[in-house]
Amino acid sequence: LFVVLLVLPRQGAAPRNDRYQPPPPRLMEMEYQPYTGFHVRANVRNKGYIYSTKKADFDRFSQDMSSGVFGFFTDVDITRPYVKGADEFLGILTGGSVAQGWAAQSNEHMIYKRLQESLTRRVGRNVTVVNLAMAASITQQNVLYMFFWGRNFSPDVIVSLSGANEIDVGCFNYGLPHPWRFFDLLTVLESFYSSYLP
Repeated sequence: LFVVLLVLPRQGAAPRNDRYQPPPPRLMEMEYQPYTGFHVRANVRNKGYIYSTKKADFDRFSQDMSSGVFGFFTDVDITRPYVKGADEFLGILTGGSVAQGWAAQSNEHMIYKRLQESLTRRVGRNVTVVNLAMAASITQQNVLYMFFWGRNFSPDVIVSLSGANEIDVGCFNYGLPHPWRFFDLLTVLESFYSSYLP
């Protein structure tokens, strides 16, 4: 049985306001991803002071940040198998907002980029660091990121910069309610127990 619903505009309906433009998407708007929970908005570039709304901060510190696929801040396509060069050293960075790079002025100033530059100088080889960190995530979610996207790589090292979100997992951060943490925990439990369910 198929039902088709056709909605026709009423005669004399109010004219549309074509001048209204919805605000552009913001990085800090979280999107829900099945199995891994809430992620930063994917494929969005924001300029200005993104992390704070204080006027003093905006005047002295401006950001220009871009997210990629699934909201990760990385230069590598995480959805396809990665072919590592013969002399390449590959690392994966996981963790929460600090590891993801939220305090940086731009993607070029994020921890994964600084780590990549520093290791390239010290090791003397071509170093690539893939940033699979996500704001507001906990270690169990980072493990899921490794399962879904990290398996496209053969990393020489995995660095986890984690801890604050695990302590803060009771839905509160610095006195402000973060209800998505509860749903992140449900997602982790659902992912873990789904293999045991009939």
